[in-house]
Amino acid sequence: MEDVARFYGFEPNRSGFILCPFHHEDTPSLKLYSEPGRGWHCFGCGEGGSVIDFVMKLFGLSFSAAVVRINHDFRLSLASERPTAAKRSKYLKERAELERRKKEYAELYEKQTARYRELFQIKRDEAPQSPDEPISERWAVACRELDKLEVWFETHPTPARYDPRRG
Repeated sequence: MEDVARFYGFEPNRSGFILCPFHHEDTPSLKLYSEPGRGWHCFGCGEGGSVIDFVMKLFGLSFSAAVVRINHDFRLSLASERPTAAKRSKYLKERAELERRKKEYAELYEKQTARYRELFQIKRDEAPQSPDEPISERWAVACRELDKLEVWFETHPTPARYDPRRG
């Protein structure tokens, strides 16, 4: 809501209030709420509503015209018409494929994490206790593989940050 108000020339104070454009006043009485769905409310004239209501009232627009204005002003790229069945089907297939790839990546990441824990345990538990003690093959392998896994983790995002469209 504050972004919309700023875009249309209103600068909220620290408390989120602006001078109400819908009645004459000397002190800010219109509260802009930052919580989703709260919108705005003027304690002077009693007006209030959503972002769309604000734009409707501010410019004297219908609901659909206000939506078009917001879409244009904020470059939201909202579709103005319903997609065809073929486009919708293609979109759903693409989305399902992205979700499949995300799940596959999350499983790989979990396997790598489990392998890292396993190797770390070996490295910690089987480390030579003195310079004279022989190095076990398992400990040497764990050290080499841990180095490789650390590089892998540095070059691969967590599953929450993974975007399959980027590869």
